[in-house]
Amino acid sequence: MTYPHVGPKRDHVRLDEAERRVLVELERSLQPPRGLRARLAGRRRAHGLVLLRPLVRLAPVLIPLGTILMVAAIPVSVPLSFVGSLLVAVGSAATLDRAARRIRGRRAR
Repeated sequence: MTYPHVGPKRDHVRLDEAERRVLVELERSLQPPRGLRARLAGRRRAHGLVLLRPLVRLAPVLIPLGTILMVAAIPVSVPLSFVGSLLVAVGSAATLDRAARRIRGRRAR
């Protein structure tokens, strides 16, 4: 498809039907099937969570603990306060992930 109002004229290429068909088939062949894409995405996500699994169990405790550490450590040490903010971030992410899993599980039923 050609859009004459977009970009310089030297960049415009006109393709006939056979060339367009070949490009569409090439795009289809480069995409993995839908089921495979979902499985690959799930595997990538599962490998990342293996390292955080102990922290996911402690998610409800990490948010208040990180907040206390962050506020108490500001006058003492900025890096220690940063560690507290990381604990809050990890706890929040784990809590949101847990809630999203519950919602997805209810929708699947």
